[in-house]
Amino acid sequence: MFFFVLIIFLGSFYLVNLILAIVAMSYDDCQKQAQEEQAAEEELMQVNIYFITIICQLLKPIAVLLLYLSLFRFGKKKFVELLAGSVFTAQWT
Repeated sequence: MFFFVLIIFLGSFYLVNLILAIVAMSYDDCQKQAQEEQAAEEELMQVNIYFITIICQLLKPIAVLLLYLSLFRFGKKKFVELLAGSVFTAQWT
């Protein structure tokens, strides 16, 4: 009888340890996957920032040209108003 009770206790102890090991491995896999996704998202954001910077550098001369064309179309007063409220004074100076 003692043998069977010992087998039941040791078996249940082994089973609990096995379940805890599976849960721990699953948690580690989820953590690794989350870290990989975060790293990929950060890399994508860096690429997006790089391309946005290039696009802004390419569009800046066009925006300046449009502002100067507005000088001839609307006059000096309107040009100064446009220039004062433009994106150049806030971000691209």
